[in-house]
Amino acid sequence: MNRLKELFDEIKCWNVQFEKHDEILHDVLFDMITAESALIGIADQLLSNSTPSPDQLTILRKTLMIGDMWFLFDGGKHDLTVDEVLLRRAKMLVSLQQECQAYLKTPRD
Repeated sequence: MNRLKELFDEIKCWNVQFEKHDEILHDVLFDMITAESALIGIADQLLSNSTPSPDQLTILRKTLMIGDMWFLFDGGKHDLTVDEVLLRRAKMLVSLQQECQAYLKTPRD
């Protein structure tokens, strides 16, 4: 739970600046913001001992990334090695996704 809290605190403070990224990556950035919002919401509920709805949990079953390739919600994919900031951000989102999954699998009293 500590790692979940650390990731939650770090990611919720992110500031998105579209102008700092190549225009071709804006679709990726929109997708990341969507994933980030959903994952932050789930993490917040888990940290508050609430149960996310089945609809909210669909993001936990989605493959967000394999290697350095981000998978868009529309089925496309994008190599993030062209933008180190987005690559780091994507890896953090995947880590948050994994921490949420692990938290849900942990038995509660």
